[in-house]
Amino acid sequence: MQKKCIGCKREISWGNSSCPFCGAAQSRLRHYGSSLALAIIVLAALGWVSHKSFQSLLEQSKQQLLENNQQQVTAANERIQALVNQIAELESQLKSAQQNNQQLKENQSAKSDERQSEIQTLKSQLASAQKETEKQEGRASWLGRENNRLKSELNSLKSELAALKTSNESQSSNSQSLLPADPPTVETTPESSDDETNNR
Repeated sequence: MQKKCIGCKREISWGNSSCPFCGAAQSRLRHYGSSLALAIIVLAALGWVSHKSFQSLLEQSKQQLLENNQQQVTAANERIQALVNQIAELESQLKSAQQNNQQLKENQSAKSDERQSEIQTLKSQLASAQKETEKQEGRASWLGRENNRLKSELNSLKSELAALKTSNESQSSNSQSLLPADPPTVETTPESSDDETNNR
């Protein structure tokens, strides 16, 4: 009975344990044992290489992650420092604004005091002016009354003077009618002239 060789595929007798042509063992375990062992070794080597590669990649990933975390921490610290600087600057500006506000309040208070003093001075001057006005108004009223009184006296004197003139004219006309045609000449002295003026 014939069979094919496992190695060269030629026909050999069934009882042969090895091929007379190629020398390959006809047991499948022996024939494929070396290949299987080689495959196992290759797979083990590939697994070990893969494991090493995975560990290397893992280490690289860890290192990259650590570097990224360190960069993020550094950036966060820089932002924190920038924020601290901004806070310090804002506090300085706030302090300056408070000082300016206090200065403005002091200036306003000083100006308010000055204005109050000016207002008091103006009030005092106004009161003095009102008193002076009242005094001048009283004086003007008194002068008006005096003027009216003097006008009344002047009108009375004018009336008396007119009456005296009328009486004098009537006396003159009566004396002329009683005198002769050639009346004696009478010399007038300064004393008589003064008396006549006083009578008038």
